[in-house]
Amino acid sequence: MNVDYELQSTLYDQTGRNITWNPNSPFDLAPAYWDNPFFQRNENYETDKRDRLIGYAQVDWQINPHLSLMGRVAADSYAELQEERKQIGSASGEFGVGRPDVTSGYSRFDKTFIETNMDVMLNYNRNLTEKLNLKANLGSN
Repeated sequence: MNVDYELQSTLYDQTGRNITWNPNSPFDLAPAYWDNPFFQRNENYETDKRDRLIGYAQVDWQINPHLSLMGRVAADSYAELQEERKQIGSASGEFGVGRPDVTSGYSRFDKTFIETNMDVMLNYNRNLTEKLNLKANLGSN
């Protein structure tokens, strides 16, 4: 690597600014292409969070020796948050094209999701003869 990361850390710790190894010029220390990695980590960070609940319940009922009923409900739900921050002074756009002194941004994405499935199954099982058996299912989802 040709980048002194200790120097990058020191420059960020002392100034809190995006002083990087690829400035626009000796008189314009804004990054031409890439941000100081310590500025990037501390100022341009993301927050991702997801709360999720998955579960199911099932009930079985033996109606008589040949007939049974099964009922089931299952649910999967989640709430998700994604936030992205871009601090003033960051290299902007692809390969730093833009004005790093004024470019900043914030985006937020919220998503909620729920899927619920319900099943009902009626099962019939009976020996018609010693060698012949009848099994039948009727159900719905």
